[in-house]
Amino acid sequence: MTEGEAKALATRIEGHWHRLGHATVKVWAEAIDPSNRPVVWVIRSNLVNGLPPARQ
Repeated sequence: MTEGEAKALATRIEGHWHRLGHATVKVWAEAIDPSNRPVVWVIRSNLVNGLPPARQ
């Protein structure tokens, strides 16, 4: 996945949760850069077991 694809997916996932009323969900793209391999882009979030964090 390229940087642009990862960021677009993160935005899409976060937007989905926000439309469902879960404004506390945060999703972002992050680069994993092992020294002997190409950069790998991953999606990170504050979801807990695939669900939004508890409302405080």
